[in-house]
Amino acid sequence: MKDSYNIEHQVINVLKRIGLFLLYYVGLIVLGLFILWGVYKTTWLVIGDVLPEVNNGRLLIIIVVSWIGICLFALMFGTYLIKPLFSFHKNKNNKRVEVTEEECPKLFAEIRDIAKNVGTQMPKHVYLTTDVNACVFYNTSFWSIFFPVRKNLEIGLGLFDGMSVDEVKAILAHEFGHFSQKSMKVGSTVYVTNNVLYNLIYQRDLWDVLVDKWATSRFSLWAFFGAVTRWVTNEVKKSTFLVYRIVQKSYMKLSRQMEFDADSISCEYIGSNNFISAMCKVEVLAERDSRYQGFLKVLTDENKIVGNYFAGLNAVEASIPSTEHFDLSYDKPLLKPVATSDKKSHLSMEDVWDSHPSIEDRLENAAQFPPKKSASACAAWSMIPDEIKNRVSDQIISVIRMNVGEKLNPIGYDEFMDWAKAISDYNFIPSQLKPFFDRRIVGFDYQKTEGKDNVENPFTQANADFINHYESLLEDYQQMCGIANGQIEAQNIHFEGKVYTPDNLPIETLKKQLETEHNAVEEIDQNVYLYMLSKCNEEQITNLKFNYHCMFYSYWMLDDKLTDLETSRDSLYEELTQTVRRDEDDFALLCIEVHNYEDNLQKIVKSSDPQCMSLILDDKQLRYFNDFVNKPLNVPSSLNSNYLNSIFNLTHAIIDIHHSLLDTSRKNIIAIAKTLDL
Repeated sequence: MKDSYNIEHQVINVLKRIGLFLLYYVGLIVLGLFILWGVYKTTWLVIGDVLPEVNNGRLLIIIVVSWIGICLFALMFGTYLIKPLFSFHKNKNNKRVEVTEEECPKLFAEIRDIAKNVGTQMPKHVYLTTDVNACVFYNTSFWSIFFPVRKNLEIGLGLFDGMSVDEVKAILAHEFGHFSQKSMKVGSTVYVTNNVLYNLIYQRDLWDVLVDKWATSRFSLWAFFGAVTRWVTNEVKKSTFLVYRIVQKSYMKLSRQMEFDADSISCEYIGSNNFISAMCKVEVLAERDSRYQGFLKVLTDENKIVGNYFAGLNAVEASIPSTEHFDLSYDKPLLKPVATSDKKSHLSMEDVWDSHPSIEDRLENAAQFPPKKSASACAAWSMIPDEIKNRVSDQIISVIRMNVGEKLNPIGYDEFMDWAKAISDYNFIPSQLKPFFDRRIVGFDYQKTEGKDNVENPFTQANADFINHYESLLEDYQQMCGIANGQIEAQNIHFEGKVYTPDNLPIETLKKQLETEHNAVEEIDQNVYLYMLSKCNEEQITNLKFNYHCMFYSYWMLDDKLTDLETSRDSLYEELTQTVRRDEDDFALLCIEVHNYEDNLQKIVKSSDPQCMSLILDDKQLRYFNDFVNKPLNVPSSLNSNYLNSIFNLTHAIIDIHHSLLDTSRKNIIAIAKTLDL
């Protein structure tokens, strides 16, 4: 009864805020109509009383242009306000493959069973993808706020590995639980409302292109009205954004309660044991999918592609060391989440913008319901014919080919297995080394440490636990700072057993503790370096020193140089894309800004270390940066797109290179560590 009251209370609250939005939006349209009416009345005044009295030709032109500008302002502003009334949002996903009951009779039989027991209608369409997800989606327009929308169901076959039929049904029953909720109508209504608000605030289309051209016209009087139109719409966008936050924040709270409600419906139908096992397995499958996407990215960078998506996934999993591979089986339920990290946060909170509760809270809610024994345990894949599985695979492979935009050569299964094993061996970090290397290493002066002898083995469990504690404390501190400065809106904040508000968080206390632990972690990292040196041969010593140098150099560049460069780039880009008409003096100042930016970029590239960059760049690429360093720079007389793109592309390249350099040097250090007796 309490949950029912909560969700009903939140539905009413959301409906009130949607009502506020509708009043706001109707008010905007009334404002637009009032402006049109005012322009209409002014038009007759101008034609009937003003123009006949004007004898000066220049003044006549000014009045006519001003009158046309006012009329066009009213027309364009009115068009901006009513655009969402005629917009149609089609939920597109080119990875989807639609299936019918004739093609997948077993799957549809289970879907019908869920719909019957949950008490809702069948979805309009059923689609399959390769994702580790299932969701409800629908096409919408503004009028969907008032009229019902038929829902579609998307099922990701990434869910099927190691799951039973009942576990997949638990996930689908959760989605059908959304279908059956009275709050689902509110969910679709808020979804449509958000689309309207999004269109008003963010969407750029032909309307924006026309206003931009208008506001940058060479005829200053004509451009003035374009600038006024842009200014007025920007002010409307600011107020609309406030309305968006009011509606969305309330809906996020309802959304979290709706998730609990849908979980409860699933547990009542299929049993808490199947639902909990499915949720825990999804966490593992999602991590596997993320790993596989990383492998595919590396593979496509080599202009290669797997022949079958699912076979490639199995090959990648087979390449992972057995100590790190968690085996899932449809006949073995998983009743608690698999720990993926030894870091334990001491901070818990409820982010008001989260649409879903935490996995821990959802499992605690599910545990209140009784389990149900399955009549028989069948693999989830038994619901999908091989022909359909291959069709879904072919679709995602074609999407990958299209997105890459280059010719990809199919790679055979055996060759892919060898390739995946090599990639896995290089990227894999043994569990005993993760605390020491799978993070940002604390900087130290490694050159001054050489010559120190008799360093004890730092790769101890005590040191690993201390580092994990420090890292979790650092994450807690960063989240607290985010709460304090308003980046994170949180409530129900708990830290180490105490309750806090955003105004009294123990940030300073935590900061002092971190400073103390930072020094201790720095000493551990320094001893790790020294101990590894003592275990290396001459060639390994050279490689270790060089890669530590590259890693610390990358930290320095990214922190001290490239962060400020990114800020300057974003500021300059915003300045360049402003739709305000510029006179000659403004344009000259802008050219100087571009020159100063390019000059700063040249100085940063000049301060880079070619020897370190050679770790990931070839001679041709290094010569490109060297040519830029020696290039004479002058204040540009024009700002054509090719020139500006070359500057911004170089900025992106130098930042990306140092991120890649950091990743490569860290992996090389780990590779050396794996060869040593640690």
